Amino acid sequence: MASIIKRGNSYKVQVCVGEINGKKIIKSKSFKCDPLRTEKQNRKAAEEFARQFEIECRNGTASTGNAKFCDVIEQYFIDFAPKRLKEQTITSYKSYVPYVNKAMGYKPIAEIKTTHLQSFVNNLCEDGMSQRRFDVNPQTGERTAKALSAKTVYNYIAFISSVFKYAISQGIVNSNPCKGVVMPQKRHSEVEVYSLEEAQELLSLLQKEPFNRRLAFILAMYCGFRRGEIYGLEWKDINFVNQTI
Repeated sequence: MASIIKRGNSYKVQVCVGEINGKKIIKSKSFKCDPLRTEKQNRKAAEEFARQFEIECRNGTASTGNAKFCDVIEQYFIDFAPKRLKEQTITSYKSYVPYVNKAMGYKPIAEIKTTHLQSFVNNLCEDGMSQRRFDVNPQTGERTAKALSAKTVYNYIAFISSVFKYAISQGIVNSNPCKGVVMPQKRHSEVEVYSLEEAQELLSLLQKEPFNRRLAFILAMYCGFRRGEIYGLEWKDINFVNQTI
């Protein structure tokens, strides 16, 4: 049920649409009184306004929720992520939370616009943001952090977009501001590969290494296995009869 509070020459209409972490999610909207109407007429108009606003809230078409973005993110990892995402994706997304919360976690989610997210993306693309990519001064050996890769920036926005999709499903907001964000262009670099002679030399040198190490390189070179696929192999994956993996 909507509540109506008189404030000077206007009414504040509030509707509770649920809870996040024990905190009520309140959507509110103001109704300005018409000076040409009587107080009774304005009250009646405000009640009709409140009724329509409550319908919008229940239908998920009103987006003036007061839930903070950080609280919605926390609930997202409880209600949504375990049911829809792989564990590896959840782990990656959780690693983004501290920086996302630092940038906008304190904001009510309904107030986060495309312009805020664009500034966030622009900041991620600045030099000094990466903790893994560095430029090294050949003379001093000093390392300078580079910008995040375009792929990592995309992953940040994919996470934020997923949180907004969850918020839409819960009726907290009615649109996803990530859709209008201009993303950095991905750069495709030429991959360097071993020549036949280099591959043969590597296999020759591997003969001196322990079998398990030698096997990992052989699987990568002959079968095209990626590192994660090699590390994930179990005995049940190997068919000794047909000699296949």
